[in-house]
Amino acid sequence: MRLLNRVLPLNEGRYDMDHPQFTLWKHHAVVSELGKGALKPFFPIFLRPLYYKIFGTRWEGVAIAGIIVDSLMVQIEDFGVLDRIQY
Repeated sequence: MRLLNRVLPLNEGRYDMDHPQFTLWKHHAVVSELGKGALKPFFPIFLRPLYYKIFGTRWEGVAIAGIIVDSLMVQIEDFGVLDRIQY
């Protein structure tokens, strides 16, 4: 996902559903969800932070027990805890 985001970056902002950035975001979301589904059996809960970092979540020193749906759009501050929140 990081490589895809370097080639086709998502830009911050609000976009209409017919805007190319919205289409690009949907593409990123679909690719990410397919990749997460394929890799999830190989990542037990104690490796979940690494699992989400692979898909673009920006963080350092956090505990994750919840589910992050749109990893590229999430940034968790140092030493934060994510528990039962779905983005």
